[in-house]
Amino acid sequence: MKLHSPSLRSLCSKLLSGHLNHTEYQQQTLDQIAEHSNLNAFISAHVSIDQIAVRAPSEQLAGVPFSVKDNILSEAFSTTAGSPLLARFNPGRNAAIIDQLQNAGAVLVGKNTLPEFCQSMSSNNATFGQVQNPVAPGHIPGGSSGGSAAAVAAGLVPFSIASDTGGSVRIPAALCGCVGFRPSIGRYSTDGFVPVSPMFDTPGIIAAKVDDIVLLDEVIAGESAADPLSINNLRIGVPRGYFYDDLHPEIAATMESSLERLKAAGVTLVEADITGMAELNRQVGFPIAFYDMLREIALFTAREGFSLSIYDLEQGIIGAAEKQAIQAQLHGAAVHHTTYVEAIRDHLPRYVALIDRYFSEHNIDLVAVPTVPHPTVPVRPLGEDGLIEHNGREEPMFTTYIRNTEPLSNYGGPCLTLPVGKTADGRPIGMELAGYRQSDRQLLATAIGLETLFEAVV
Repeated sequence: MKLHSPSLRSLCSKLLSGHLNHTEYQQQTLDQIAEHSNLNAFISAHVSIDQIAVRAPSEQLAGVPFSVKDNILSEAFSTTAGSPLLARFNPGRNAAIIDQLQNAGAVLVGKNTLPEFCQSMSSNNATFGQVQNPVAPGHIPGGSSGGSAAAVAAGLVPFSIASDTGGSVRIPAALCGCVGFRPSIGRYSTDGFVPVSPMFDTPGIIAAKVDDIVLLDEVIAGESAADPLSINNLRIGVPRGYFYDDLHPEIAATMESSLERLKAAGVTLVEADITGMAELNRQVGFPIAFYDMLREIALFTAREGFSLSIYDLEQGIIGAAEKQAIQAQLHGAAVHHTTYVEAIRDHLPRYVALIDRYFSEHNIDLVAVPTVPHPTVPVRPLGEDGLIEHNGREEPMFTTYIRNTEPLSNYGGPCLTLPVGKTADGRPIGMELAGYRQSDRQLLATAIGLETLFEAVV
């Protein structure tokens, strides 16, 4: 049974009015986390309310509990980034976003499991174990924010703050039947986040409903609500080339029925591809992220007073798949400095301009694509979870799941995944909505209305 109300606003109202006792409710949350430890959604969590610093209730978030992915600095817990290398890493401060939420009255109760340094999609961690998908038992939750999505989907917390570089919030949110939001680059502070690639990293939110994220975005970004676009005036781009290619049959069918549902509600669907996107994106995303990662982790930990060299990372990572990924970035797939500079100075500006033109030339408000090409898959033993059977062939799990989210991440605009259906055996299916840069409030306000169109099928 889920402990938390599906509405964050109503939960805040009950806490402020006294219909829910703060202390009892927060202790119930901790008890539920302990009771559902089989999900392995948490690396660390408080056990007793006595471990939580008492704060006066705030009008905004009123004492609601939340969790964060364990690559986000928190004064109350070590920040492991899923690795034993950082088991004792605690600089004694909070990431900026935790301070913002706690100052608004929210209560941090624990930190969520992730693959080592965000380097896999299964959320199977050699040190901390496999995160389970609570809505599809025996299946993966996705990654890398798998613990965050599992905690929200199971109702252990009403929301979780995670990180998203190429899809790490939206992919697990989609596979666990949650709403996942990646804001425009720069909207939320990345202070206190163990980095993957500063050019593309951003905090993100996983919650049960879009309006929960609207409320949280008001707190974090300090921006008041926007008026939603009228569905009758809404123009949604449908770039079938690339994004709709080679989908799992049930995702393809669900997306078609979802587009028909939008059309029947009065949305204008604009069938237009983003010509040249895939080729240019290949010159942007992975070259920048692969070059950045190890250097940025070493620099970040050094700034926080913790010695962790690139050599330490290469030698000390436990997971076989993660170690292979790290070693590839250092050796076989190492990105040359010239390639990196060209990606930042030349290819990335051209890529952003390409997507900008797509929105403007077609007069499009949002883009709608399948969040992932394949539903969640069964859990496999550690070391055997790097591949996925997709449409009759084996493919790398990482690149299969990140295929549709990564290009939109690299553009830098806001993205949100909504649950829009399920497979015949009950596995969630998500649709991603993406807006032009800095249109976050309009995207969120409009998504509230679109969400209601799919309530009957999720």
